[in-house]
Amino acid sequence: MTLTPLQQALQMFSFFSALVQLILALYILGLNVRHTANRLVSTLFMVLSMNSMSMGLLLGATAAHQIRTATLFLAATNPLIGPLLFVIAIFLLHPEWFRGRGRGGWYLLLVLTVLPLPLTFVDAVWNTNLWYTGVPADYAGGFVSLHEYAGGSLGLPIRILSMYAMPFLTLAPLLYIGFWEKPVASEKRTLAIWLMGAQVGALVIQFGLWPVLSAEAAIMATNTVFAVLYGYVAFRQMLSERRLQRGSLRVRLTALMLSIALPILVSVVLLLINQARALLEQTEFRRLEAINRSLVVHTDSWLNFNIGALEQLTEDSQIILMDQRAQAPVLRAVAAAYPHISLVSTVDATGMNVARSDTRLPLDYSSRQWFLEILAGEPGAFQVLASRSLGRTALVIALPIRDTNERLLGAVMMEIALTDIVRELQLPPVGEGGIVYLVDSEDNVVAHPDTTFIARVNRISNPAVDLLRAGERGDVRFDWSGELWWGHINALDNGWGVVVQQPEAEIMASLQQFRQITLVILGAGAALIFVFLGLAVRQAFAPIIQLTETAIAIAEGDITRTAPVQSADEIGTLAEAFNSMTAQLRESIASLEHRVADRTRELERRAEYLAVTAGVSRVVASILDVDDLLERVVTLISERFDFYHTGIFLLDVAGEWAVLRTVSSEGGRRMLERGHRLRVGEQGIVGYVSGTGRPRIALDVDEDTVWVENPDLPLTRSEMALPLVIGEQVIGVLDVQSTEAEAFTMEDVTTLQILADQIAVAIQNARLFRESQQSLREMQRAYGRQVREGWERRILTQVGYQYTPAGGGRSLAPDSAHAVRIPEGAGHRVLEDNTLLVPLRLVGGVSFGALRLRRDLAHPWLSQEIDFVVKAAQDIAQALEVARLFEETRSRAARDRLVGEIGAELRASLDPDTIIKTTLQELGQVLGAQLAAVEITGPQSRGAGDGSGAVTRSTGGVDG
Repeated sequence: MTLTPLQQALQMFSFFSALVQLILALYILGLNVRHTANRLVSTLFMVLSMNSMSMGLLLGATAAHQIRTATLFLAATNPLIGPLLFVIAIFLLHPEWFRGRGRGGWYLLLVLTVLPLPLTFVDAVWNTNLWYTGVPADYAGGFVSLHEYAGGSLGLPIRILSMYAMPFLTLAPLLYIGFWEKPVASEKRTLAIWLMGAQVGALVIQFGLWPVLSAEAAIMATNTVFAVLYGYVAFRQMLSERRLQRGSLRVRLTALMLSIALPILVSVVLLLINQARALLEQTEFRRLEAINRSLVVHTDSWLNFNIGALEQLTEDSQIILMDQRAQAPVLRAVAAAYPHISLVSTVDATGMNVARSDTRLPLDYSSRQWFLEILAGEPGAFQVLASRSLGRTALVIALPIRDTNERLLGAVMMEIALTDIVRELQLPPVGEGGIVYLVDSEDNVVAHPDTTFIARVNRISNPAVDLLRAGERGDVRFDWSGELWWGHINALDNGWGVVVQQPEAEIMASLQQFRQITLVILGAGAALIFVFLGLAVRQAFAPIIQLTETAIAIAEGDITRTAPVQSADEIGTLAEAFNSMTAQLRESIASLEHRVADRTRELERRAEYLAVTAGVSRVVASILDVDDLLERVVTLISERFDFYHTGIFLLDVAGEWAVLRTVSSEGGRRMLERGHRLRVGEQGIVGYVSGTGRPRIALDVDEDTVWVENPDLPLTRSEMALPLVIGEQVIGVLDVQSTEAEAFTMEDVTTLQILADQIAVAIQNARLFRESQQSLREMQRAYGRQVREGWERRILTQVGYQYTPAGGGRSLAPDSAHAVRIPEGAGHRVLEDNTLLVPLRLVGGVSFGALRLRRDLAHPWLSQEIDFVVKAAQDIAQALEVARLFEETRSRAARDRLVGEIGAELRASLDPDTIIKTTLQELGQVLGAQLAAVEITGPQSRGAGDGSGAVTRSTGGVDG
């Protein structure tokens, strides 16, 4: 079968699509084999690749045996495409739908739709015809539809489910995700629309363009749409998800490159084998055809030669006489002239032998087929028979003998042994197992290289002969006795057939050898590609691996490592840049280590400062005496920092002098004994700091313009003074000096200023505490006087209260002999008559009475009882004081109310006399005065100074 240009283009496109799809399948799988989506998409592309390859093989097939494998693959893969598309679409967009309780339903659907795969295998092995029914018996080449070789009992439901229902079932979730699901990411919606486009495009091709396109073109177009759009969506989804690729980059890169190179190499080899097969077929068939044509020409010439010899005899006058004596010499002469002719004889119209070229007696040939054909009016007859005269199988050629009136007189015939025919025709060899043979119109073997076929009359049974009798001519392929044969058949004008045939295995031996050599080359090429690709990748990655190891070592702390520079390409440039970066890193780390060491020392020093600050805080909390506090602080600073000199100056009351109050050095003590002081704002660093309130450092005192040399501290090389500030007021200066130059930094200022602030707060707190203590003592004295005066006024009328079991309770008058006087500050005591005296003393130490308890001498007071009474006396004293204060408060409130009432009455009148009279009457009545008067001093009396000018206005006296 010759393919049309369109079919050839479609076949090439099928093979090319299969190659691209296989490469994509391996490439996607190599990108991330652990991800389920990658495995599913890779499976889809493998199925499409097998489908496309099978389509190409199907298009180029010319015989049934050539498409069995292709139809098996198509039967197994075609129903898989729909379910795979559905599963991949859901898994790319909503993989969580396959989890949970709905997972069982998905798996059941998947099992039902992939059922053709095991069914195809079962049908191919056991011929069960459940799904795959085999190649149609009348197949003559080219494309054949799926239902023609997959039409088993389950064929219709499988096709309906997987090829018609699945596209619509896949559209449902895609429509939901693309248009109705909320919320949904825009990228997911876009991918759903792309997949929807693939399904819609496939449906349009299947149901809309199928009548326009050929079936094979429609299938290839559908597979192409699925491959392009699903591949695009899969790659886009992989990029959007940024799936983590695991494993060695070198291994993955080698696998990806092999996934591209090996399929191309295999495809090229398969193409070469296929082309070699096609060329071999063409060459071998043309060879068989040439042998056949040569034999046809030779046989035809040989027959014509022998028939011509007989025709001469039929025209010979001696033969026409039908006389034995006349015919015999002529027949013997012909036999002698043609050595391959075993016998030449004539028969009359009854079939009886007239004359012979041999010496045998005449024979009756009336029953011979050749005679019957001549008698029936045939122009000539040919028959293969067992010759009675020769005793072997021979070919008889007979022609009629007619007179001038065309009346049949008899026949002339010749017998030629089949072995002589084989020798005469010189049948050419056809390989080692091929044969060339002639059959007559009755399919009897006329010539055959195997003598067993011509030893007797043999009617051959051969598919080639059957095809010949069926009208076939030319190249044929057939199965004969379980072996495939190639052949070329032709027919002569007399109905004879010329068959040239050779076993396919023998013909394909050279191709098999070529295939083996090609496969060896393929294996060697694949091995070389793998080895050299591995070496190339290894060589390319060796610097990267070394660079990675170097980076890891550096990350682990080995900064002495350097990356080897092995090339002048980008990797070499990267290694150089990395080494430069590492060198800079080493320099930075070295510098950083110095800075860290310096910083550590500074931090340790600052931590020491802070520790001292914390110590000062504890001192502040525990010492409230200024002198003791300053002494402790100076001692603490000197011990912790080992300064040459530490001193604290405090400003005097006038703020003119900074007076040295405490020191830590011997020279400082001499200064302290002399009453060392510095004028604020004028003398030295301390004077400067006390005047400005800002800290100052002299890193080298010899170069400092403010520093003043002190003979008591001759070893000073650097000095730092910090103000002691409360709020915005400088109260003193902390002065520290060192024997080392540049012993202080600005960080020291910051840290020690905290210490100075703590010292200032401590000094201020001590001062405030001292002042508060003094104020408290003054308040306590005033309060004691007030309490005593109050109780003294109270005891003018009642001195106390006495209780005895016999006499009960009674009040004591101020002049009572029982009144008890306890000296101020005295405690409780027991008198000689077993009387317990406990002072009534308030919390502030003010006592205003005593609690006296007496009992028999037989019951002395126990310490527990005394403690109880002392506690009770304190509670009684507090209660009495509260009662007294309440009584005074109530009296004061009554007086205030009376003053308010008097004021209200006074405001009700505008007459001065009325106001004066009302005031005197109210005051006299409330106070019980004997006399109430108002004296008004005139202006003329203020200048005299003795009051003699006073004018008195009074109301009458108030009596009782």
